[in-house]
Amino acid sequence: MTNDDAPRWKAAVFGNRDEEPRSLLPETEAEPRGTEALTEPKPFAVPSVPRQGRGHSGLPPRAVRNQRRGQRGAQHAGIPEWHAMDPAQRQAAWPQLVSWVTWLHDRYELSVETRLPRCWSQHPGLIEELWALKVWREEIYGAKGPSGQAARYWHNELRQLITSAVMFYSRNCRSGHKSDGVVRAVTSPEIQSAWSAGDPLAGIPAHLLATAKKENMTDSDLFLTTSTMAAHISSGRATPMSGSVTAFASYDSFWWKQAGGGWVKITDVVVSQGLDFRRSHLAEADARVAAFTASSNRPAES
Repeated sequence: MTNDDAPRWKAAVFGNRDEEPRSLLPETEAEPRGTEALTEPKPFAVPSVPRQGRGHSGLPPRAVRNQRRGQRGAQHAGIPEWHAMDPAQRQAAWPQLVSWVTWLHDRYELSVETRLPRCWSQHPGLIEELWALKVWREEIYGAKGPSGQAARYWHNELRQLITSAVMFYSRNCRSGHKSDGVVRAVTSPEIQSAWSAGDPLAGIPAHLLATAKKENMTDSDLFLTTSTMAAHISSGRATPMSGSVTAFASYDSFWWKQAGGGWVKITDVVVSQGLDFRRSHLAEADARVAAFTASSNRPAES
């Protein structure tokens, strides 16, 4: 390269002599020359305002939906298992199921041809199926949005249960019996007493009940631990039914039954009256036994 070529090379790279050197970086919008002092520095970017629809939390819509789903999941944790309930919960849930089955029995005329066997409370499988139907119906009819399709599915399942209740669960229970027309369970003391005396824990493995006992052994209005009842009996605040029958005890104007690793309060009026009647007979029998024992222990007269 000759000395004559140097100015042309510099002009090609740096431009004319009066211009600033050309940058090899991408061009940006140039500021007018001579106005640097008048140009204020640009402020930092202000955080964007949450868009409409994100809610007060500022979370994106997907996060809000996931949060709400989690809250709904916490509210509807599932159907409570009978063996997982504590005695107080079970004592409250069983009368609710009996009352609901009474309504179902009369509303859908299930006494016709004994579509629902009266001995349903003695069949563990029927207890579980009716309990699931009850919870499912409450979810459908208690939802905010109407769902006629879900209600139709529920009624289809009800009809299938009626068929299986007769053919699967209680096939031999109807032998020798005839349908006596429509029967109102709500007005039948015999039916109500038999249903209330059912055992909701029938057929549940013992190890599940043992696990539930360890987790729920606390005193409540409907349940007392073995040690608590023993203290009441020792102090005289509670009395067993008799010297020979100790599985029932009277405490705080109620009868209590020894079951489930503790004592369960009996709230059924008919059962309580029957226990009162038996206690009077047992007290009379105990008095006769005591009198006989005392007379037989007397020394013989010379």
